[in-house]
Amino acid sequence: MPDIELTPPPLTPYLTVADARAAIAFLERAFGAKVLSKNPTPDGTKLIHAALQLENGGLVMLSDDFPERHGGKPSDPQGLGGASVTMHLDLPDVDAVFARAVQAGATVA
Repeated sequence: MPDIELTPPPLTPYLTVADARAAIAFLERAFGAKVLSKNPTPDGTKLIHAALQLENGGLVMLSDDFPERHGGKPSDPQGLGGASVTMHLDLPDVDAVFARAVQAGATVA
């Protein structure tokens, strides 16, 4: 991937997920995310770090969960039974993006 100069916004969500590649695919479909960088593990099975830019300019960073680095305890939302993260997106057409997110697999609680 080409080197990209990026000035991060004052606050950037960093998500730990069970399947980083699936999360990236969802963010691409639902929010028009573009991958800025991906750093896989040496064996290629997980992502140590990824940075994505949303179509509204927002930045999201994420990685796979590595329970082995935390005494065998998971740190992804599924393993924790939930997460205390709220993401706010400033969008010109919320309804269209909401519909696209649901079509991409988001569930509405």
